Amino acid sequence: MKKQFASLLAAGAFLFVAVLPMTGNAQDTTPKADVTTVAVPAPASPAAMPDAAPPAAAVAAPSAATPAAAAPAAAAPAATVPAPAAAAPTVNKGDTAWMMVATILVILMTIPGLALFYGGLVRSKNMLSILMQVFMIFAVIIVLWCIYGYSLAFTEGGNFIGSFDRIFLKGIWDPVKGVFAPAATFTKGVAIPEFIFVAFQATFAAITCGLIIGAFAERAKFSAVLLFIVIWFTFSYLPVAHMVWFWPGPEGIKDAATLASE
Repeated sequence: MKKQFASLLAAGAFLFVAVLPMTGNAQDTTPKADVTTVAVPAPASPAAMPDAAPPAAAVAAPSAATPAAAAPAAAAPAATVPAPAAAAPTVNKGDTAWMMVATILVILMTIPGLALFYGGLVRSKNMLSILMQVFMIFAVIIVLWCIYGYSLAFTEGGNFIGSFDRIFLKGIWDPVKGVFAPAATFTKGVAIPEFIFVAFQATFAAITCGLIIGAFAERAKFSAVLLFIVIWFTFSYLPVAHMVWFWPGPEGIKDAATLASE
């Protein structure tokens, strides 16, 4: 028994002596491994971050600058696009036909209507004189209307009289397009040939001057009648016609908001 017990003690002592160095080595290597893995990344990461930041900023700077530089380039085509031109007024055939009919009716009111009416009110010996006065007044006023009457009555100038923009009917005919200039109507975008409007207003000027001779029939010289009609037409009829009948058309009418913005 004693020998067996001594053998066990010897074996246990041997195992203790053999295992103890291995345990000490394991305990020494494990902390060293932990210290190495923890200590190595810690000082390396702060030093590396400042060096890595500039490339990131350099990459981000061009990307941020690219949209800013592209914005003016994208805006440039929009700025060069021209504004749509205003549509030209359309000549209405129905309005033009009716204006021609109305012009013919007013001519018939003067010649022979007014001439025969005044001729029937005077003595038979003066009937021919009255007829000639009405015919001559009509012809003279038509000529004066085409020379300067229409321009002073139906062009923009002042509050009391127009201008000489249409003297001798200048600008009525467009030789390039081969058409008459359009005249505005009461409908926006709808027009009639301006020459038709000139003829229509000329007949009213002529019959108005012809009506005057009824006040002094048989009591005035023929030359004095013509001189008086020319003076009255120039200094009385034209200013009144401009103040009463002239307007720039529907395109020239502006509301309160438009006037306030100007």
